[in-house]
Amino acid sequence: MKLMFLQDFHMDTKGGGTYILRRLHRYAPEYGVEPFYVYDTNGEGLYESNEYPSKAFSTRWRQYRFGLGRLAGFGTIAGFDSGARKQLHQIIDDEQPDAFHLTAHGVSFPIMAKAAFETGRPVYLSVHDLWHQTVRPYIPESLSHGIFGRIARRAKEIFVVSDEMGEYLRQLYGIQSWKVVHDGVTNIHERRVVEQMPETIRLLYVGMVHSRQMKMLHQLVRCLGAFTDRKFEVHFCTRTPYTPEVNPDNVEIIFHGWLSEEELVALSHNSHMGLLPLSFEPEDALFYRTSFMTKITFYTSVSLPILCFGPEWASATR
Repeated sequence: MKLMFLQDFHMDTKGGGTYILRRLHRYAPEYGVEPFYVYDTNGEGLYESNEYPSKAFSTRWRQYRFGLGRLAGFGTIAGFDSGARKQLHQIIDDEQPDAFHLTAHGVSFPIMAKAAFETGRPVYLSVHDLWHQTVRPYIPESLSHGIFGRIARRAKEIFVVSDEMGEYLRQLYGIQSWKVVHDGVTNIHERRVVEQMPETIRLLYVGMVHSRQMKMLHQLVRCLGAFTDRKFEVHFCTRTPYTPEVNPDNVEIIFHGWLSEEELVALSHNSHMGLLPLSFEPEDALFYRTSFMTKITFYTSVSLPILCFGPEWASATR
């Protein structure tokens, strides 16, 4: 079966969604699946890969800045980008896939969904993120919820990264069935034991940094600064650098960017704990529990003890 993956990023993009899709790619041959990738260039030009056979289409919205960019982004979401639509239809006609896999991310998601549904072939949907968050600068949240709900209800099957994400879809969109494709937290290796903390303690943070997590990280750095008999290295593997509000003399912030799976594992072997900031408000529970499912899975797979920090009443602790 030829399965066409439709997404707004190429397979070497630095992000958690790519990490999950690479795993699907790795196991595809075992199930008789021939994967083919179609992605939005996002104005960054073509990307060539021998490992991931792919073709690209281009939306207009990245070509504009400021107000025009937002207007073009809205137009892409609303389906007004006729050039992108024609490119997609041509690629589908050329490749003739048996089914489609959609990743709910970015402004080109609705155009890709429409092109796939119009063929009448099965469409599978993966939800790794909250789609309305990825298009927040371009359309009102109420409109993005409506668009996503209509697409999700037409999908043959929905794949999520955690039961929490599935429950989120049920509450917001009335989705009643889904499958969890992430490893989850059941495959827990024996935890690494650090008998005595060394003079320099190395902490590792993997994943995105959202606004509330940023606030908690600022407070953590302040607290670490109070332990003057120890030095701390805080290693960040994120897409954007982290800059603390205060930088105590005994705390060093080291930014690695987004590393490959192999590089992350190597870095973890030299770390003492993995960092997990907790959410603030009860209404954030589903989002943050889903967000850090990937962190928990990685930390436990490399036997790292997890240092949770946040308010005692944080919803994530439940």
